[in-house]
Amino acid sequence: MAVLTIRNIDDALERRLRLRAAANGRSLEDEAREILRSALSTDEPRPRNLGRAVHERFAALGGVDLPEAPREEHARARSFAEALLTMPQDDGEFPSGKVRMRDTDL
Repeated sequence: MAVLTIRNIDDALERRLRLRAAANGRSLEDEAREILRSALSTDEPRPRNLGRAVHERFAALGGVDLPEAPREEHARARSFAEALLTMPQDDGEFPSGKVRMRDTDL
């Protein structure tokens, strides 16, 4: 069997657990074990994802029919060649001095 250690339990919580164990005629450890067993022994199926959980929750209410949104033609994106053609030529707008490269160690 596995061993479970729980640290940093609130003093008030530990006191309530001790009182509950005494009221049920069990040790503190047995009471904690019984609480875990009863809390985790329910066979309540959990939804696998949020979408399914929302659907299951509200399916009984019925759906809503929404009109289809009209599709609009989007502007065509420029091609790379078209973008290059709009770039300025070497007409003195940019400095044309030599570019010095630095040696770096990688």
